[in-house]
Amino acid sequence: MKKYVFVAVFAVGAAHAQVDINSASEAELRGLSFGLSGPEAEALIAYRSANGPIRSEAQLRSIPKLSSVDVAKLKSKLPVAAPATAVAATVSTPTPTPTPIKVDVNTATEDQLRGVAFGLSGPEAKAVIAYRRSNGPITSAAQLKSIPQLSSIDVVKLSAKLP
Repeated sequence: MKKYVFVAVFAVGAAHAQVDINSASEAELRGLSFGLSGPEAEALIAYRSANGPIRSEAQLRSIPKLSSVDVAKLKSKLPVAAPATAVAATVSTPTPTPTPIKVDVNTATEDQLRGVAFGLSGPEAKAVIAYRRSNGPITSAAQLKSIPQLSSIDVVKLSAKLP
């Protein structure tokens, strides 16, 4: 008597779905769609936070920690410009642009520093607040670099929000 083994393979929708490089989480950037390492994903997110959406290969090349192999892999994930006819059609119905979250590094609460605008961990947020209390307003990246709890990626993110 022959035995047959049937194997059903179910593709997980999220693994095969097209993920937007400009809204992908760190986990998504590290997943099958992008395949970045943790530091590479963090660098890409820090770049997006500081500079806005990534629209070109040149922008990808300017992100620290991304190799030429990563750039080649990611450039196919960049948003494609809409054809001229599609642009004309969308002009008549503009989509409202979300208002960016504006939080001042020098007045932000611990919760705000840990939130969407900065994304720091609890100890990092507390270190920034302690630095401000001891030294006054933060006005330069050099001051941020002197806070030992902050990584270089945190410094990049926060520097973009300095007054």
